Amino acid sequence: MNELLTHEGGQPLFLDDLKQIQDSALGAIALLLIGMTGRNGGYLLNPYEPTIETEGGVTTYSMADNAVIYEGRIIPFVGSEWTNEDGVMYVCVKESEVDIRTFEDGQQRACQKKRDAYLSTDVEGAAWHGMVSTLPCLLELLTRRTGQESEAFDWIELQEGQVTFKNGYHGRLMYSREAPLRLKIDVQTEQKAWNGEFEGDVRHRCAVAVIDDASLLQMLRGMETLDGVISPCTPNGNLLWPGGCKIQIDNDGYICLYVGAQDGFGHYTWGTPGTTGFADVPPCGANDDYATIQATLTI
Repeated sequence: MNELLTHEGGQPLFLDDLKQIQDSALGAIALLLIGMTGRNGGYLLNPYEPTIETEGGVTTYSMADNAVIYEGRIIPFVGSEWTNEDGVMYVCVKESEVDIRTFEDGQQRACQKKRDAYLSTDVEGAAWHGMVSTLPCLLELLTRRTGQESEAFDWIELQEGQVTFKNGYHGRLMYSREAPLRLKIDVQTEQKAWNGEFEGDVRHRCAVAVIDDASLLQMLRGMETLDGVISPCTPNGNLLWPGGCKIQIDNDGYICLYVGAQDGFGHYTWGTPGTTGFADVPPCGANDDYATIQATLTI
């Protein structure tokens, strides 16, 4: 990296000298960040840790001030508050040329290139944007880069307001933002039968939970069980459904259990327990205190 030398005695100063001073500082920071994370940008300085409150069916998210790394630059942005009705929240970077000056040749030219970061549900006009809930942070990337991965960073647990459990299920749902995206399910239920009422939607009968967070839903929808077929287990470890089941997340965020059956043509299909052609297997065995489900889902 070149260094500008200065001397007394009326040293001439050129525009290239100013550019070299600026590029040297920016270049050093960019190289350091790339060495630490393996990335030139597209991540947060601090973790995404919003405050989440739900009232009257509306979930409100509040995020503190943070900064985004973009093309080797650290650009701060002001925190904000939004609801699940507002839509998916993004971190955006907008570029603009400002400080218009009139030169001796009569031409007007911008003398500064400005980069602003901000939170918005509208990405129009942004030079770059990223879904705030899916962006890793500097420390997270650093731990991966050094091979000292942390469970807290590898898996992020869904919190109250982000998911609603169904059919008596409770436990942990955790997702990983690193490719391939995955969702870990570790839940149990003491409920002996599925919800009696379909509530106008058959998915209520077979749902483990519903993802309420729009950002997470956009990321996790379409996932299904990684190993194909799994089965709930009784407390002694026996399979509750010997035929097994698979789990899928549909476009509305329902995490549903489906059992298999053969149709009239001998094809194997999957459907909701207790509906036409599919066994009415229970969430929990009649003689068992509870049943557990442990599975990993991926795209």
